[in-house]
Amino acid sequence: SEWEDFPSKNGIIVDRFPFSDGQNPSIVSLSTKQKAEGMESRLSASTVLTPLCDVYGAAEVDDMFISVLVVGNAQCRWRMEPDDIKRYHFSDLEEAPDRRTIVTVLDKDMETLDQMTLMLELDSPWGTKKKNKGTAEKDKDGKYVRTREYFDDPRFFFHKGHLMMLYRHGPRFGYENQVQN
Repeated sequence: SEWEDFPSKNGIIVDRFPFSDGQNPSIVSLSTKQKAEGMESRLSASTVLTPLCDVYGAAEVDDMFISVLVVGNAQCRWRMEPDDIKRYHFSDLEEAPDRRTIVTVLDKDMETLDQMTLMLELDSPWGTKKKNKGTAEKDKDGKYVRTREYFDDPRFFFHKGHLMMLYRHGPRFGYENQVQN
């Protein structure tokens, strides 16, 4: 909500709260010890966790978590009367000024250690609907451009030792169904 401009006096919000943000978090443990009976570890430390181990140390990472959530557009005022919006100090905005998908790295107590906005690097055409088919964009140096996209309702899952993310909003990406990345 830091990007929303709202009335304040001496730095204190008056009349309404900022547009609500943060919804539907997906949080998973980074422990390599967790596995189903008779199965290998659900997460491969050698390929997936190396960057985090380099920063925080392997012993610490095994007790950490990672989360993904949507920020912005979480405020639900469906069927609310204008008087209710005023009484409960809801934001008077109809749409969030910005929406993004945030990935956070959390310690064993679920305190945020780091966070970043999820970016999409489009390095080939995608999508099945001709009208919405995406095209790869490059900068002046020929490198693929990373863009901030809104990944709706993201969820982490494990597959063959890798951490994957499922998200909705296929039509935005030129698909009719869920998109996995």
